[in-house]
Amino acid sequence: MKTLGFIHTSLIICLLCGYGVPSRVSAYFQDLGTGVRPIGMGEAFTAVADDSNTVLWNCAGLADLQRREINATYSDLFSNLNARLYTGENDYMGLHNVGMILPFDPSLGSFGFFWTLFNTRFYKENVFILGYGREIGKELLQFLKIQDSPQNIKLNGGINLKVMNWRVVGNEFTDENPVLDQNDLSRTGFTADLGLLATTSDNFKFGLSLENFIPANVGVTIYETIPINFRLGVSYLYDWQGSIPYVDTLLGAMDFTQRNGISDIRLGAEGWFFKKLLGLRLGTTADQFTTGASFSLGIKQSNLDLRLDYAFAYPYGIQATWGSHRLAVIVRWGTVAAEVEKPKAPVEIVEPEETLADKREQELAAARAQEEARLKAMVDQLGTEIKQVQTELGRINEMIKLKEIPAIQFQSGKAVLQRKSFKTLDEIGAILKKYPKIKVRLEGHTDSVGKAVYNQKLAQRRVESIKEYLLGKYDLRTSNLIPVGFGETRPIASNKTSQGRASNRRVEFKVLIPVGMESPESASERRQEEDTDSAKTKIRPEDIVSYEELDKLRDKLKVYKMQMNTKEIEEMFNRQHRENVETPLQP
Repeated sequence: MKTLGFIHTSLIICLLCGYGVPSRVSAYFQDLGTGVRPIGMGEAFTAVADDSNTVLWNCAGLADLQRREINATYSDLFSNLNARLYTGENDYMGLHNVGMILPFDPSLGSFGFFWTLFNTRFYKENVFILGYGREIGKELLQFLKIQDSPQNIKLNGGINLKVMNWRVVGNEFTDENPVLDQNDLSRTGFTADLGLLATTSDNFKFGLSLENFIPANVGVTIYETIPINFRLGVSYLYDWQGSIPYVDTLLGAMDFTQRNGISDIRLGAEGWFFKKLLGLRLGTTADQFTTGASFSLGIKQSNLDLRLDYAFAYPYGIQATWGSHRLAVIVRWGTVAAEVEKPKAPVEIVEPEETLADKREQELAAARAQEEARLKAMVDQLGTEIKQVQTELGRINEMIKLKEIPAIQFQSGKAVLQRKSFKTLDEIGAILKKYPKIKVRLEGHTDSVGKAVYNQKLAQRRVESIKEYLLGKYDLRTSNLIPVGFGETRPIASNKTSQGRASNRRVEFKVLIPVGMESPESASERRQEEDTDSAKTKIRPEDIVSYEELDKLRDKLKVYKMQMNTKEIEEMFNRQHRENVETPLQP
């Protein structure tokens, strides 16, 4: 829509004269972008909102401004375009604004006042804005009756009240039109904006702005409201903290916008250098490329900051232009509210060393107890799931024996699955997907026909093909499926008969036991399970493997134990010291 900005006045005259204009095109108050710094960042400013421009993009950002600020902007849109508009003469387009920020106590919020002017030789648009923003997170949680508030998220809200007026200046061309046969033709509308801004402790911001949500009729011959402008943005600020010389901060931002049913994705980046003396920007939208720079100067003695902003935008769809140029002067003064209200530091009470050590040991003991409870719950859950998987896989084996479902079979001498095996594999895949934490070994066995080395390799290829089938069709962890080809080394019947060889050609699914869970939990449980297949199955050392989540918890408990036993640690260091002293020096 912004590429139509250069024919803005023509659209207005077409509408006033009753000419057909597409319903999705609004002649009034186009989204030409205001301010300078936001334009340099590709208009991705909804979730940045950290200076006076926030009134024009997301009024919720007002709550974070703590110093008085004046912003004055001059813009030359589509320079050198020399567009011949309604008058038949060369025209120009300018977009200017002046604003002021007045912050108060954080509990009261901050106010912003802005006036923007879009003008050509005979057409003008004036917008007067009164903005207000404050933190609303606590009130919102109370309203929703939520007791525990997140400590790492700050939520701001804001509102703009706007008076929007357009005016056509009378001239010899407008006098000839029956609709425009007045000295001045003007319309005024009233509308409002709403904004939200969420800031996290790790420098992420999420912004939402709904502009012109109250219908305001500014049409002449027809009913036409100012379009609603929806903005949704995210930004991230990275503070280098001196890790790279001359680089202070890097900021990335992205906005999604929608107006008149037309959507756009806007991207922008900003970097500050040399102790925030120089700022550079880059951005893009669907219809223009933007860049910009800032020069900032601070006078500490007077708490006064002066910043000059410049932005350049070049449209992708218009060739006969030198682009749009914007220049702003921003002045800030006053002390930060947080510094004014900073309470006196309380007298620090130094606790005895023994008390601090005891307190630390108590904290570690509480943390260890919590992790031990979590470990026990995880072990209990895994134990239950292992038994359930063993039972369900046993059910599959019984169904195969009863020929209710086909056995897993391959083409003779190959690792290619036969189609009739897919139904059985799907039954097994559904079980493994139901229990995503359980590890299973896919065991491949063959008869003794042929060489032993060949049979082992064939069995390995076959179970690997089963793994590929299961991973391709089900969302399983690849580390939980372990294919092992045993070849002819583990027969379950005699290889001297055809029936015995057929029994030996098989695939088995073995549930693997986590380290530390290989022994039964109690004798009573063993007695209860004496008649079950799982109890009769011998657990081999090869069936015991590491489960990563359990290992991480156990390692964490070991660290807690070391931190709690300070005497053992001291003795360990002393022993190492004695060993080093007693070791003779090498010549």
